[in-house]
Amino acid sequence: MNPKLFSTYVIDCVILFLLVLFAFGYQTVRNQERVDAQFELAASLFGAKDKSAGAEKSISSVKDFFTVFKGIIDAYYHIPAAATGTFMHYTYGVGNFTPLVPVVEITFHDRPQNSLAKVPLVFSFDVQASDVLGPFISPQSYYYQNGFCGDEVTSRLRYILCQTSSTLDVFDNVDKVKLSFQLYSMRRSDDGRVRPAEWDIEVMFGMGGYGPVITMTTSFSSIEERFPQRFPVMMSCAVAPLVLLSFLFRMDRISQLVTYVKVVLTTCRRSRWYGRLRPDNSGLRGQSFLLLGVFSDIVALTFSITSLVIQFTPKVSGTTEHALTVLLGFAAFMRSTQLISVLKLSPSLCVVVDGFVTASDQLFMYVVAVFPILLGYSVCGFIVYGSYQSYFKTVPYSIVTLICAAFGDNLIDTFVDMDRGAYVVQVLFTRIFFGSFLAFFICNVLNVAYSIIQDSYNQAIRMHGATSSGTTGANGSGTRLTEELREILGKLRG
Repeated sequence: MNPKLFSTYVIDCVILFLLVLFAFGYQTVRNQERVDAQFELAASLFGAKDKSAGAEKSISSVKDFFTVFKGIIDAYYHIPAAATGTFMHYTYGVGNFTPLVPVVEITFHDRPQNSLAKVPLVFSFDVQASDVLGPFISPQSYYYQNGFCGDEVTSRLRYILCQTSSTLDVFDNVDKVKLSFQLYSMRRSDDGRVRPAEWDIEVMFGMGGYGPVITMTTSFSSIEERFPQRFPVMMSCAVAPLVLLSFLFRMDRISQLVTYVKVVLTTCRRSRWYGRLRPDNSGLRGQSFLLLGVFSDIVALTFSITSLVIQFTPKVSGTTEHALTVLLGFAAFMRSTQLISVLKLSPSLCVVVDGFVTASDQLFMYVVAVFPILLGYSVCGFIVYGSYQSYFKTVPYSIVTLICAAFGDNLIDTFVDMDRGAYVVQVLFTRIFFGSFLAFFICNVLNVAYSIIQDSYNQAIRMHGATSSGTTGANGSGTRLTEELREILGKLRG
């Protein structure tokens, strides 16, 4: 084996090991701590039962809204202000341990005379512990107190009854209610340092539908103070030079590949001759792993630099941490995929690898051609079933549902849910929709994709059989590449 190629494989394995070590030794631990803290906060404030991103809740009446709203405020004020619990209040200053009050924003809609457009009007109030429901129970006192019901706005608020105590009249003109407040937490890390973190919580109550239907959604965002830690800094500093070394080992092959691509593009542009681009004799065969290796080097180097920058950043948000996690996972995925090229060293496994590489171009073009049909089914499913069927509530959900159905996942349940229409026309359309999807997409599209893979595998077997029984033409990909370049240049001169 070429010593430089062997060194590249060894470096790839070491980089993958460091990425996995970073993931399991540091990043996943931090992610779990953040998720646990968010779940604990959601459980104490909203009574969340699982570790979902937000504690969503449907509220069916104004009375239930008051109960939920008051429960959240009471839970907030019961959180300790001293450093005895996981989460604590922000206070007004030294010696004054009064918690900062939450802020509620009430958005009304007003439709001016002779106008069909709604004009949103937003009013903000501090929610005191002694008067939690004041802005809703006695809105007139709050609006007068804050100067919102003066002469300059009374004419615009004719549908917002500022001078009445009728709660239902107020909610008839409410679009949404947003409650926001801040907390902070103190967490002791493995090195003994205490890490403060700021948590911003928003609770949104949206009004819509028939009657007093209210939907509650929540969002959490955190900003944590960061101190550089030895383990992630060492891992990041070790990955960067290895990635650069791996890239240097690929430079000579990259220059050959660039030269070949230029010649092929020139040939195609001048003579419209595409025969050399077929998978069975193309100089690009096997070079996809080279491109994959270069791309994986770029991703791994980007992760290493980003991780170092984050380690020395004083404050890091949860969004930045999540972006680093995604980058780490993508880098590990690309690096592990790159190691598939090691299988080409085995004569038997080389056939399998070349079969999939040969089929990749055809499968990509086939997927591009088939996707508009899948998109058409998805849009149709969203239009017809999106209003009452959770599987089709958005176009992305529809695409995922149909892809899962194509592979047999939850196929019967999907059809049963679609078949619950109240009208005969919709029931008949459901059978046509589902039957045509089964007949065309599952029975035709998947079979053609399987045929492409099978033909590519058989073609790879024939190619390797011809190579093994022929002359000593297995001097490496560099020799074959040089011979084909000479042949193409000779054709250009001719």
